[in-house]
Amino acid sequence: MSKITLRLVKSVSGLMGETMFRTLPSGKIVMSDKPQSPLFDDPADKEARDLRAACFGATGELIPFVLDAIRVGFPDRDRGITPGMKFMEHNATTLCSATRGDDGTIAVTRDLKLLQLSNGPLENAEVEVSVDTEQRNVTFSLSAVGTGDTDHLSMADDRVYGFVLDGERLRGRLVQLGTRGEGGIKTFTIPAKWSVADLHVYVFTRRRRDRVASDTAHVYPTE
Repeated sequence: MSKITLRLVKSVSGLMGETMFRTLPSGKIVMSDKPQSPLFDDPADKEARDLRAACFGATGELIPFVLDAIRVGFPDRDRGITPGMKFMEHNATTLCSATRGDDGTIAVTRDLKLLQLSNGPLENAEVEVSVDTEQRNVTFSLSAVGTGDTDHLSMADDRVYGFVLDGERLRGRLVQLGTRGEGGIKTFTIPAKWSVADLHVYVFTRRRRDRVASDTAHVYPTE
């Protein structure tokens, strides 16, 4: 493997012939031999790899639709680690299941109730959610917390967020609900182009100043 710095380009990635290029966070471009496909002595190992790869792909497909949320929900990132990388770390092995059919194709199923848009030790705020699919409204009711009920995991100026996901057409929207100490009611109007057949709603909390958040709570549907 060798490292070079090209002053005329900002980044290079991908294959060129038998050489793999990737750009490090420092700006250096790393060249290495093209990776070889792994050899499996046991066909079961190859099958497990194929199913695992299908789940990774299905999880990664969600990143563009949840990007606004995961930029907020995964604040504790080392240099060079993107929100998408943190999203994959917390979802790739739990969100999907894959099976191979009799025709040889792999079918992947996402369990969107397990979706994690955030991660951290903070306590989640108390938020009640009501969904009216006919009126196409999602109403968030954030309970205010008094100063006597706060501690290091639950501060009055913690910011609370909702996230609405159309699981059928893969559309998502981050909704700012206010702070834990203020409370309040926010209504999100479901866009006309969205489907309500597989609608999901999530809530998480982010510390106002520090790089710390809560885990994600799936609050709709409840069954």
